[in-house]
This record gives sequence, structure tokens and C-alpha cells, in this order.
Amino acid sequence: MRLTSPTLSRLLALALLVAASFGCGGPVKSERDVQLRIQHAESPDTRREAHLKGSLDEEDVRRVFDEHAAGFNNCFRTSTESYVSGEVQLTVTVKPSGRVEGAFVSRSTLGAWKAEDCLLQQVRFLEFPVPQNGRARFAYPLQWNAEGHRLSTAREPAFGYATLARNRPVLDKCRETYGYQGPYTLNLYIGQMGQVLNAGFSSPEAPGDEFAACVVDVVQSLRFPSSGPVTARYVALMENLKDDLTPMNRDFD
Repeated sequence: MRLTSPTLSRLLALALLVAASFGCGGPVKSERDVQLRIQHAESPDTRREAHLKGSLDEEDVRRVFDEHAAGFNNCFRTSTESYVSGEVQLTVTVKPSGRVEGAFVSRSTLGAWKAEDCLLQQVRFLEFPVPQNGRARFAYPLQWNAEGHRLSTAREPAFGYATLARNRPVLDKCRETYGYQGPYTLNLYIGQMGQVLNAGFSSPEAPGDEFAACVVDVVQSLRFPSSGPVTARYVALMENLKDDLTPMNRDFD
């Protein structure tokens, strides 16, 4: 089976399922404990990257990720909070030489930019077999701590709307500084006093790490409404529109 370029309707997406213990005091999983399973997912930017004609063998891609599973596992361990959980989809472009040309977080429900950024740095040092027919792109989802979603409660779209709308000029300053004009999604964990405990970032286009870090820094300084006795999980789609902000809930089960 071959992983096709974005000119086809679907791309390869492989999954790394890592079982996480609750809290930082639980047992540490070895590389042998990491289980791999194959999934397929839509490319987030199929039409924009129609010029990519290359393809990679599915088993070759899985083998490369398997060989570096310990490094990816360590990235997830940077988030020691037991409620942090979700899937991070990395979109990776591979040069004709097999080296990684670029990577970004195209979709994530994790809500932890430190771990997401670490995953990006790991994947950029990988080397794949030479793709057939030139540059290739694929999506690869990595999943962490499937049970953690039970320790946070998803909040309604209106929960953080006023806070984000009020601070829109500060967030837009990041756009001006780093030149990214596309949409992006924030995944936030919010504590009892309204403080942001963790924040994650993803976007359907490559935004640059500095832009993502800028947005996360701004969001982590904000004060949201109180989450009550449990940690709140809040998701918002931020688009580059003058009068539009689209908070949204997602099913994390």
C-alpha cells in the first residue's frame, strides 16, 4: 500500500497510542509499551498542495516513527497533568531526499503547546526513504492518555467568548508580527479561578512556531470565568475576520 500525495482524496495517517498513567507519579512506559495502529485521515490542505506528487510507502513511514517512539513519548510526558489528553495530528512534508522539509500541528485536541511543539521538533529530525516522484506529504496522528478526558469538562461555546473577544486586538498583534492570516484553533484547560492551566494550538495551514508560541503566551495570561469545582476544557476557532469569533465545543470521548 502506498501513501499518496495530496492530489488524491485521502492521505496516510498513522496513530501512536500511548497509555499514560494518571499524575506524574505513575509508572513510566517503555518504548516496548508503545502500540501502533494505522488510521486514515483527510489532509487538512489537499487542494492547496496539489503540486506535491510524491508518495511514501506506508510501512516505511510507520517504521521510522516506531524507531523514534521513545522521543515522541517523552514529549507527551512534558505535560504531567493527568487531565491532559487528546490527539495531535502532525502534517509532514518530505523532500525528494527523504529529509523532512516542514511540519506543523494541523489538528490537535491535546491542549498542551509545550508537548505539541516538542513533537514538531522531534519529527523535523526524522529521515524517511526517498519518496517516489518527488516531494510527499502525509498526516500522522499521535494519541495520549485516552482516559484523561474524564478529568475535565467541556464548556459551552459562550463560556469564553467575551474574554477572547475583549482580547482580540492583542491576539491579532501576533498576526501582524509574524504574518499569519489563516484560522487557528485554541484548546484550553481552565481552572477554578479562571486561570489558563494549559493551552494548545493547531491550524490547517503552516503558521510558523513563533506565531503559535505568541498566541499561546497571550492566551495563558488571560483570565476566563471560573470553571467551578472541575477543570474546564474550552475550544475556540479563531478566524481572521473583523467581527467574527467562533468558539466551539468538541466531543473528546
